[in-house]
Amino acid sequence: MSSSEVFSEQAVIETAEQIRNATKRYEQLFVDLQSQISLDIKDLDSPVQIMSVCRKWTDDALIFFSNNFPLHRKTDCEKGCSHCCFLPVTCPPQVIADIAIYLKNTLSHQELTQLQQLLQKYVLKQESSQHRLKCPFLNQHDLCSIYEYRPLACRSFTSPDQQLCLASVRDGNTVTQDPVQHRIFMAATSALVNLCKQNGLPYQQVKFIPSLANVLE
Repeated sequence: MSSSEVFSEQAVIETAEQIRNATKRYEQLFVDLQSQISLDIKDLDSPVQIMSVCRKWTDDALIFFSNNFPLHRKTDCEKGCSHCCFLPVTCPPQVIADIAIYLKNTLSHQELTQLQQLLQKYVLKQESSQHRLKCPFLNQHDLCSIYEYRPLACRSFTSPDQQLCLASVRDGNTVTQDPVQHRIFMAATSALVNLCKQNGLPYQQVKFIPSLANVLE
């Protein structure tokens, strides 16, 4: 064996150890994100304030990861693409409360009544249909009418190909998600669920449209 080695078993061992340590630290980033969100919302009572903090942290985290980690996964999502808006969505209770408050504060009495009727029709149709239904918050241009307040699950969704989303609507197939974005929003979701647990409140995630319809009644 040459005395002036460039490649060696020791180099492999040391590199493997560095990768293991880096992987542990990478995984810890998501744990720390959840802990930070939990810390910042633990003394808040208002769903509006709680969700504002969650949105701020998830938005910041997306920027931090995007700026500092190479993104190898192609994302085909763009404005006006709404195939994912046919997927069933579940939310922590605070998400429902925040959206309900926003709607009550921004819609007229007539508009709110019309929305309630629309949501109820969706719920009834969903119960009797075997197919995925278009979200009632999509407007005539297939844009989300509550985009800034949309559920975390909606924010987390990504797709490498719109055709996969179209197939998912038609056949019920799953679409592989960007792991970083998915885990960022899972951290926020876990923080919200844990807050409910700590306060002795119902913490199970609930179906978005049926739950919102009930709250708005």
